[in-house]
Amino acid sequence: MHKKLNPMKTMTFLFGVVLFIYGCSKEELKVTDPRQAILGKWKLIENDFGPISYPNSYDEYLPDSILTGRNTNGDIYVSKYWMNDSILFVMDTYYIDEGPGFEDTITVILPYRYEFLSYNRLQLDFQNPAIVTKFIYKRIK
Repeated sequence: MHKKLNPMKTMTFLFGVVLFIYGCSKEELKVTDPRQAILGKWKLIENDFGPISYPNSYDEYLPDSILTGRNTNGDIYVSKYWMNDSILFVMDTYYIDEGPGFEDTITVILPYRYEFLSYNRLQLDFQNPAIVTKFIYKRIK
């Protein structure tokens, strides 16, 4: 003996399956390995003062601990980065050339507590006293 399918129950079930699949988009995926999740291009979208927009600027984390990007002036920069526990360290080296006899190199290591708000959202909190301490990024293609 076969039961007749109720079209309303079938449609409700299919609608629920579609919602479940749509709800599990990449945006909502939990980050399990931050060293893999950070790879790619990120655009700064917010800081302590609210939403911001820097056209054409981005940070790109590469697999070999290289951080590269473009700043608001269009200049390309290259830094080193590494992660330890919940801290992201960014090492910047600055070359100072004030003329003959006044050349120097300064290396600065900046610590940020990182948190992936979702797969495509990253929050960095600067760990030293500063005016701006919170930075929120979104992943870009």
